[in-house]
Amino acid sequence: MMDFSSVKRIVIKVGTSTLAHNTGNLNIRRVSKLIEVMSDLKNSGKDVIFVTSGAQGVGAAKAGLHPFAAGKYMEQTRYFKMEELRAVLEESAELEERVKTGRLTDTLAVELFLVKYSS
Repeated sequence: MMDFSSVKRIVIKVGTSTLAHNTGNLNIRRVSKLIEVMSDLKNSGKDVIFVTSGAQGVGAAKAGLHPFAAGKYMEQTRYFKMEELRAVLEESAELEERVKTGRLTDTLAVELFLVKYSS
């Protein structure tokens, strides 16, 4: 067994066959074990990077997207910093919460979002 005690960053790459059953459904048991291992690594102070095409395939199915389209969307994320993507997701979640609680109309929320991120 290799000694990883001096390693700061660990990259874990898995494919669709690792994350999903032959039917395309998510293999919860395998994913759970993988998350447990990554969590242990992170808690021991390691920087963990998770790389997978499997998440894209499962995510595409859940979102009702063709895997090719999901792949194209994923390619576009390369042009943004992680902080920018996180900020957009947080803003969209906040707007959704404001719409669902009646503090903002859905039309206005979309318009505010587009104005903020179209420049």
